Amino acid sequence: MPKYKVLEKSLIGNEIHEAGAIVDYDGLPAENLEPQCDEGKAKYQEYLDTNAERVKTMRDQHSDSAVGDPATFAKAIADAVAAGIATAMIALQPAPEATPAPATKGKGKDSLV
Repeated sequence: MPKYKVLEKSLIGNEIHEAGAIVDYDGLPAENLEPQCDEGKAKYQEYLDTNAERVKTMRDQHSDSAVGDPATFAKAIADAVAAGIATAMIALQPAPEATPAPATKGKGKDSLV
């Protein structure tokens, strides 16, 4: 079974292992495990290859999404937030006060006598 050095506190095989521990693990290791033997190096390379393929598949499936380009996605989020803040600021503005009609002299219901 491949051996790995634990690089950070990790849950491996339903057990918590501290950084620096040497563990046996027969699954695909991730970045938290450093291979200590050729078999472990081969498994780690398999992990890298399968992970790269998974990421490529996700990007291909969602190529029309702005999330694929971090800069475009960040700009879209920033624009949406700015628009929301502008709308909220407009809603917070006090309504303009109505100007009262000038008083008139004379007879009539609105006259001052």
